Order: sequence, then C-alpha cells, then structure tokens
Amino acid sequence: MMWGGYVTSKGVDIVSEVMTQDKVFTEVMKAENDYWGNSRNRYIQYLEEKHERDALSVITSAERRGEAKGLAKGLAKGEAKGLAKGEAKG
Repeated sequence: MMWGGYVTSKGVDIVSEVMTQDKVFTEVMKAENDYWGNSRNRYIQYLEEKHERDALSVITSAERRGEAKGLAKGLAKGEAKGLAKGEAKG
C-alpha cells in the first residue's frame, strides 16, 4: 500500500513520513535523486521523450493524410456511382 502511494504520487504526506523511517524508501529516494540530479540523465530522458512525441506526430500526421485521401476517394467513387445511376434512369 505504501509503495502504491509512492508510485502513483498519492498520499505524499504518508510517503514523506515513511521515507524518513524506512530504509528501502530512503534508498529509493537517494537513487532517484542521484539519477535526476545528473544533467546527462535528464538530457537523455528529454531526448527520449522528444523522440516519442516526434514519432507520435509523424504517425498522427500520416493517419490524417490517409483519412483525407480515403474520404476524397470515397466521395469521388460515391459521386460517380450516383451519376451513373442517374444516367441509367434518365
């Protein structure tokens, strides 16, 4: 339960109190502070997050182009079909 509070950032007061009394929490917080205290680690994390955002942007853009192309093709096909039916009746 306490780890769940730590991991999900819920119950911050409980976690703070436990951290000062629990060796495992103290070690975890030290490791976390050591990691994030290193500017190289923060930069690597920034680059990884940027890469994920860029990849998502490329995918989203491609999906939008595909949807637009499909819609245009569908409308053109439907219009041609409608015209053909109208000419056949008329």
